[in-house]
Amino acid sequence: MVHPVPQIVRQLMKRAKEEGPEVRLSLIAYVTGSDRIADVQEHPIITEFFSDGEVSDLLWAIRSVVSYCELFQNEADFFDFVSKIGGLDLPNEKHIAYSTVSPIRARAASATIPLFCAANSIETCTIDPYGLALTQNKFHVVTLLRQFGLPVPDSWLFSSSSGWINDLKPSVGQKVIAKPVYESASIGIDEQSVFCWNENEEVFLKKRSYELRQPLMVQAFVPGQEVEVPVIGAQDAVSLPPCSVVLDGKTNLADQYLTFERVFNDAYEYKDFNQLEPKLAQKISVAASTAHILLTLDGISRVDFRISDTGRYYITDLNAVPHLTRHGAVAHSFQFMGLPYEAMIACLVGVGLRRRNNLHKRPDFDWGE
Repeated sequence: MVHPVPQIVRQLMKRAKEEGPEVRLSLIAYVTGSDRIADVQEHPIITEFFSDGEVSDLLWAIRSVVSYCELFQNEADFFDFVSKIGGLDLPNEKHIAYSTVSPIRARAASATIPLFCAANSIETCTIDPYGLALTQNKFHVVTLLRQFGLPVPDSWLFSSSSGWINDLKPSVGQKVIAKPVYESASIGIDEQSVFCWNENEEVFLKKRSYELRQPLMVQAFVPGQEVEVPVIGAQDAVSLPPCSVVLDGKTNLADQYLTFERVFNDAYEYKDFNQLEPKLAQKISVAASTAHILLTLDGISRVDFRISDTGRYYITDLNAVPHLTRHGAVAHSFQFMGLPYEAMIACLVGVGLRRRNNLHKRPDFDWGE
């Protein structure tokens, strides 16, 4: 089954085809093995970054769309380049940038490049600075989504210095998963991360929070399926075909989940969730695009769900900088639409190109009377 291609995807690809040959793109991406990201903390963060092969693949795909693409492996080199760009006789309206997750261990660090670009009238293909800052904190995201009426698991916040925020904690015996609030790509998630809460587990939470140097979101664990839904657009956002996570050949994961080790070793696959559960696929697609729109995101995001055996679905995470490799959910979603990896990259470029007419304006949003 090949899914229909949404109109916005066709529009973005068309824009990239028409305008891309006149555009220069700066790619700010971090590659495993570089000095900046080596041995950053006790829990490795390398699953957020590209291998040499992945970044080469990404560069090749981008260069098939734009006139020129240059790779920068750290912020300083890009800043230095922009300071000298006047001598290149290249207007900023023909210069766009795409930045991936930053290795800087500070809150909202991934917003650094987009914010710098905004100050220099350079459009980006990345989610805007506010969206990146907002979505970096998992606990704040699920709290907002709950307030908006979307289904999220019960969640609590714990830090090694302050303990349980507002003294709110799970019930004794409740099965939970402990996640670092500022990370993605299963960083800080291992076989110990899911457990039944009791007061003795606080020792583990304090140790893990201290090791990761950040608070933990402790979230009710939902046994069952795990599905990732890419979303593209702004207030016109649409969900792309949902991707069911496959572990050990199974789509019903029961108590399994994506650990750092599985992600690092690419020990997972995806299946077309529409083929498995078409009615549920439609429901979670609506929930995913609604979350993207309500958080006023513009670009490509990914909304993650856990689905119980009874069919109840919950948004467990939202990633505003999804990994755009061939192995990732976004590329698989394009594959389910019969489109190649290069089409996904064309859409990414199209995101930046269509913003040029409304450079860094606040997104339109009707808050009512």
